[in-house]
Amino acid sequence: MEELFVNALIRDKRIPITNFITHGKMEELFVNALIRDKRIPINNFITHLKMEELFVNALIRDKGIPINNFITHLKMEELFVNALIRDKGIPINNFITHLKMEELFVNALIRDKGIPINNFITHLKMEELFVNALIRDKGIPINNFITHLKMEELFVNALIRDKGIPINNFITHLKMEELFVNALIRDKGIPINNFITHGKTEELFVNALIRDKEIPINNFITHLKMEELFVNALIRDKRIPINNFITHLKMEELFVNALIRDKGIPITNFITHGKMEELFVNALIRDKRIPITNFITHLKMEELFVNALIRDKRIPITNFITHGKMEELFVNALIRDKRIPITNFITHLKMEELFVNALIRDKRIPITNFITHGKMEELFVNALIRDKGIPINNFITHLKMEELFVNALIRDKRIPITNFITHGKMEELFVNALIRDKRIPITNFITHGKMEELFVNALIRDKRIPITNFITHGKMEELFVNALIRDKRIPINNFITHLKMEELFVNALIRDKRIPITNFITHGKMEELFVNALIRDKWIPINNFITHL
Repeated sequence: MEELFVNALIRDKRIPITNFITHGKMEELFVNALIRDKRIPINNFITHLKMEELFVNALIRDKGIPINNFITHLKMEELFVNALIRDKGIPINNFITHLKMEELFVNALIRDKGIPINNFITHLKMEELFVNALIRDKGIPINNFITHLKMEELFVNALIRDKGIPINNFITHLKMEELFVNALIRDKGIPINNFITHGKTEELFVNALIRDKEIPINNFITHLKMEELFVNALIRDKRIPINNFITHLKMEELFVNALIRDKGIPITNFITHGKMEELFVNALIRDKRIPITNFITHLKMEELFVNALIRDKRIPITNFITHGKMEELFVNALIRDKRIPITNFITHLKMEELFVNALIRDKRIPITNFITHGKMEELFVNALIRDKGIPINNFITHLKMEELFVNALIRDKRIPITNFITHGKMEELFVNALIRDKRIPITNFITHGKMEELFVNALIRDKRIPITNFITHGKMEELFVNALIRDKRIPINNFITHLKMEELFVNALIRDKRIPITNFITHGKMEELFVNALIRDKWIPINNFITHL
């Protein structure tokens, strides 16, 4: 509501102001009026609004509302926080769980002990002053403090120094800074086993683990990104059955080389999840250490491997197809050597030009299967139209038709155009053709399409379709709105609920009184001219106007 409407409501008392409150953003003039004139039980005003300073002051000063309700959902400004602490108008316990406490409130809580600090902890980001106070005054069992907070250095130091907490709980969820890691290793305050599975381990910790043998390294492996020093140590010292190391890690070259060189692991396990570098692929092909069949389904094959597969015939290529991105050399080989039933090749791949040409030229596959999922390039579309290799009916529903295909369809009348309409973005040439040639009942065309000006003009000019269907989903351009008002072709009642009315339509409605304006209100964005008209002419019970605007 702009100022003119708010003033009018307050001045003329046309509406019970109670309804006005729950959803609106109140401007200063309205808030002042409410407080001054006491027109509304202020209780309802609170839960959903962002209170400006003038209203907060008024509430505290005049105590028109039980402040308890005010707390849980609002961001309290400093003046309100001060007032609460000073006047104790509210049990502060409720104040805590949802609010971001400013420094003044934190200080007050610690100083005045108005609240059991236990509740304060789990959800808040504690500033340094509060952390210091907790450690200094021990007002809270620190155990609860740990699991959810990001500890600053001062707190970590204090915990280690004062041992106020069993450090076991501290570990699993926190990002440990170097000082804490050093302290753990130095003071052995925690069974390091718990430390491993979730932490990001820095070099100093890894070195300490290897050096001091404090942990069964088996547990260390599955979730961590191992730095070079750890990988080297594992291979060099043989502390861990390397089998466990493989499935989840990105292996650096040093580890891959070590595996191939030292044969420390059945390489079969290595394959399914790893990104194989060229050195490993070469080694596999050269040394025949692994049944290559397992290697295929999940990997991105580099050219050297593809060449090797084709050259050495080590694998039934049938398995190779469904998931791989085929490079040109492989596609050529498949077509040239006829190693695979090409039918399987089609449904999941992006076909390059050389493959499409080969399919059309050699007629190796029923092209019907090719259509529903592929992105058709111009050469394929031309070939389909030219060679009639496919019932074009199937071609339509899922594809974005290029101009050459649309022209061909219209020119050659190969397909019942009815199927073409519901999902396609119609280009101007097709729309013109439809209107010109009367090939399709235009009724089907309307509900989902974005109508261009030429089509709208044609509909109005030629009266081909009951315009009633046209309304609910379309974005009406000015020419259509003018036509509707001018020609009285449609009961305007249906026109209203879903559309953003432009000024010309609003003016027309007010001027000509064509529609019960009651329907117009609940969903529309009212411009100033309409609001003025409503207030001036008293056409609508203003009660309905309020709740949604």
